[in-house]
Formats: sequence, structure tokens, C-alpha cells
Amino acid sequence: SPLLKQKIIEKMEENGGRVTFADYMKLSLYLSPGGQSAGGYYMSSVNIAFEREERDFYDGRTFPTDAERPDVAKALARQIIKFWEEMGKPSKFDLVEMGAGSGTLAVSLQNVIKRENPDCAKAVRYKIVEISPFLIRKQREKTDSQHNNMLWINASASELPFKENSIEGVFLSNELIDAFPVHRVRNMGGVLGEIYVSYSRKEGRFFEELGNISSKEIEGYFEITEKRPSANKESAVNLAMLNWQKEIYRVLKRGFVISSDYGFPKIGERWIRFTFPSVWNFSGRNIFEQVGIDITSHVDFETLRRYGEAIGLTTEYLGDFERYLSMFALAINLISTDVLVQSKNMEAAFQPTASSP
Repeated sequence: SPLLKQKIIEKMEENGGRVTFADYMKLSLYLSPGGQSAGGYYMSSVNIAFEREERDFYDGRTFPTDAERPDVAKALARQIIKFWEEMGKPSKFDLVEMGAGSGTLAVSLQNVIKRENPDCAKAVRYKIVEISPFLIRKQREKTDSQHNNMLWINASASELPFKENSIEGVFLSNELIDAFPVHRVRNMGGVLGEIYVSYSRKEGRFFEELGNISSKEIEGYFEITEKRPSANKESAVNLAMLNWQKEIYRVLKRGFVISSDYGFPKIGERWIRFTFPSVWNFSGRNIFEQVGIDITSHVDFETLRRYGEAIGLTTEYLGDFERYLSMFALAINLISTDVLVQSKNMEAAFQPTASSP
């Protein structure tokens, strides 16, 4: 919207005329509404359109997600029941969904759990961590009349509002990580450069410019896998993803983490299969011309896995989400997504027939 665009321009000018792409993405997606401003993509009903066919997302406002399908929810619910059993069937079992979208998955999961294992259903304490007040309202409309064991927490998933070691159960996210703001970094002849965003009032448009990296943390990101993008390749550096992982480890006393998204189990695949840019909108529309549409990037699962292991999480599975779910239900056909399953303070709970190293 024009008002959102103006707010972003003002933020840029307060910052000396330009911001990192990560800051631009954060403002575009998460800027809180104020006055007549519609707010960022996830923060306003003006931006998101839910009630559309999955294939109809060419306006830039609708995002398709497989997790809302009944067969996917059924398979996930069975895995969650298995985790509850692995934990000794506790009388209180935290199920924390981070970024719950329309609320469809929350309802479907609990319906399946209640039908297939009533004892597990009685133990579930379903918590939704959601940054968007608008989405919380949508989720409540869908779930309040069906389930009375739910708690909503208006907060960022990267700053989890729980005490240390206070959660025992499962953390669940679907297509959350790809929505974290990312830095865009290029290898320019062996030297890492970062993309910044500025605005030209004379030309009336946003434009990109290359500069020095904004933080030593970007160098540290590539040290996790000891891999850098090849010459002239661009990489999305998801520092927020690492902070989110650290937060989960801090608050999870015992249990599991299920993170599904589109991405690559090995970071090098990103640089081989894709060229510029490392971010996009599903509709193919220009994210600088149509301010307020969704912005996304592929998830670097290799870095996420290695970082998780470094801080103390155990990798249970990393690989194709469709194959993983098919172990708990009949064959499921999905768009190309992967899943990382981790645990803390649990013996290896699940050994699939094949997983990524």
C-alpha cells in the first residue's frame, strides 16, 4: 500500500538513506499498523487472502501450503502421538505451533489426535505463538468453538515468551522459517558483499546497491558449514533462523522439534540450481513495486541442522517431507518441501529408512 511504502521510506531516511535487505523485508512483512497504515504483509487483513484455491496465488497475496490438507494433518498427528508415547505418555503435553496461519492445521491436528488417541488429546496443551494480531483473530474464529485447551501468545517466534526449560512436548512450524527476514549476500571475487535497499525520490522507486557486509555474524553463518557461495552467486543469510533455534533450545526441557518448509538439505544445491535473486514472491511480482506482498526465500536446512547440533539438539531426520509423512499414513503427494526433526534430552526416537547426513 502507498502508506506502508511511505513508512518504509521514512525508516530508511532515519537510517541514513538505506537499510539492509533484511531490514526491508522485516518492514515489508511485519511493520505494525499505525493510523491509516495497513501494516506489513502478515500484520493486516488488507494484505493476506486465505479463501482462495491453492493454485490461485498470482496476485501476490495468497500463499499455498500443504500442511492445511487433511492427509498431511493426519500423518503429522500420528507422529505427534508417537512422540507423546516416546516421552512416557505425560499427563501434560505441550504442543507449540509457531506461526499458525489460518488455524486450519491446529484444528485438524487436534481432531485427529482426539479421534485416534483420546488419552493423548487430554494431555495436549496447544499453544500458538503468533506475531500478528490479525492472524490470531482469524485463528480464534476457526478454533475457539471446537477446542478449549488452546492458548494464544502474541509474540515473535524468534523471541519465545517462555521460561527456560518450561516446555515438554513438541515445537511445530510449517513454512515459518522462509518468512524470517534474510540478508542477501554475494561473493564478489572472494569478498562477501551485502545488498542494501535505498529509495530514490527523484525516480520514485526502490533500488538495490551492493556494500560491505553489515555484521560479523554473516561471516560466522558461513563458518557453520565451512561453505561460501561460489563466485558471483547470491545467498540468503538467515540469521533470524539461528536465533529462533537457540530460543527453542532454551525453553525446551524435553521433547521434539518439527520444522517443515521448502529449502535444501545441502546449502550448495541452492547455488547450483538457482541464480539471482535469493528472495521472491510466489506470484513473480516485483517486491519493490508492489509493497506489502509476501517475500520468501529457500531454507538452508544444512546450516540449521548443524547449528542445532552445535547447541545441543539431536537430529532425528532431515529430508523429504512427503517421504517422512508417508511413514505414518498412506502415500501423500506434496509440493517440494523438506522437514527437519530434532530432539532434546531424548534417546533417538525415530530412525527412518533414509535420511540426509
